[in-house]
Amino acid sequence: MLGGWLQMFKQCARFFVFCLLIMGGSAFADDSFEKLKNSAAKGDANAQAMLGDRYFNGDGVTKNYEESVKWFRLAAEKENRLAQTMLGISYFNGNGVTKNYVEAMKWFRLAAENGAAPAQLRLGVMYYNGMGTTKNSAEALKWFRLAAEQSSAGAQTQLGAVYFSGDGVPKNYVASYVYFNLASANGEEDASNLRDMVEQSMTPEQIAKAQDLSANWKIGNKLPF
Repeated sequence: MLGGWLQMFKQCARFFVFCLLIMGGSAFADDSFEKLKNSAAKGDANAQAMLGDRYFNGDGVTKNYEESVKWFRLAAEKENRLAQTMLGISYFNGNGVTKNYVEAMKWFRLAAENGAAPAQLRLGVMYYNGMGTTKNSAEALKWFRLAAEQSSAGAQTQLGAVYFSGDGVPKNYVASYVYFNLASANGEEDASNLRDMVEQSMTPEQIAKAQDLSANWKIGNKLPF
């Protein structure tokens, strides 16, 4: 399960840009390319991040990873968490730069500490798999939980898998069910099937408890496990 999530690094980053824009907002999301470029040239970090995204995805301009990295770096150095996350993705994949897990982890950490749930999830995955760092399940769980608290379906799915396997935490089917159920409610397609698989190992009392816990959890509340 956790290994499969590494595929998210190899996919187009548009979804994660969207997540960060929802969390942080941007005055440039719908602006023309020239207006965006002018604002970026004047040093606006949000415009620089969005311009980097345009080049990364070939949105209104020819795709150019080297140019995307240039603008992501300028914005990331101004602590823009979208740019920090995207620069981490660029280093992870080798988009416009030499692939470097240590450098990817550096930028994911900065974005994660800046509150970006997509970066928190990626940082957790890297710790869990020992990519760019020593494998550290406790540190991975810390970042998974922080992302899950922001309703990251990916992080909730990771937690469900961890509690089901008992890898780094005591095996707990109730916790596994809860996190898969939350992830399913947040749109993770595989989570409902995983939840149903866990349910086969649970008593009716455990299922009722898990359903109650997941039904009553809200963003901003402490996670049940």
